[in-house]
Amino acid sequence: LLKAARGVRVYPSRSNFLLFETDRDPRALWQAMVGRGVLVRDVSGYPRLGRALRVSIGRPEENDAFLKALEFAITEVPPGGKP
Repeated sequence: LLKAARGVRVYPSRSNFLLFETDRDPRALWQAMVGRGVLVRDVSGYPRLGRALRVSIGRPEENDAFLKALEFAITEVPPGGKP
């Protein structure tokens, strides 16, 4: 379902987390999600990950909360912004 999110590109993963890039300012997206009580890791400061965030896979209800928070954050944070 994360692949279907607007403005998000998900990288393949064989671990318990997903790395995804966004067309929004990742720090602003992170802040909007934290404001909704969902924690993701802002990895945009790492080399070559300027637009990336990372989320751990959790229980179904946690994953649903993440997807709802991401959907909200994407509507709140306009496209563009910092790399």
